Amino acid sequence: MPKRTIAMVLAVLLSVGPGCYNRKVQKVQPADVPQPETEKIVGVTTIKGEDVSFDRSGASIKNGRCYASVKKTPYEVPLDQVQRIWWSEKNYQSAERSAWSQQWPWALWR
Repeated sequence: MPKRTIAMVLAVLLSVGPGCYNRKVQKVQPADVPQPETEKIVGVTTIKGEDVSFDRSGASIKNGRCYASVKKTPYEVPLDQVQRIWWSEKNYQSAERSAWSQQWPWALWR
């Protein structure tokens, strides 16, 4: 009986669960970020042209300033000194689509 239960649970998990998450980083102007307070911000490009990549925890935006940590050191910059915000969005891709696009590169051009 337990083997049948385990088999059923595995069958359900394998049919529903397989897939992967894709992270895509977009570098956009601060005004183009849909909701800067809630987005996963992973870095900025300052108006001086410096690229600043944040630690894994990301950044928060409050009162016109961007607060983050860089190499475990606190970092903050006013948004008027930011040329581009790097925000990361997480997309789910089903296992079938993921396997298909890896096996058949031309499937990406559809």
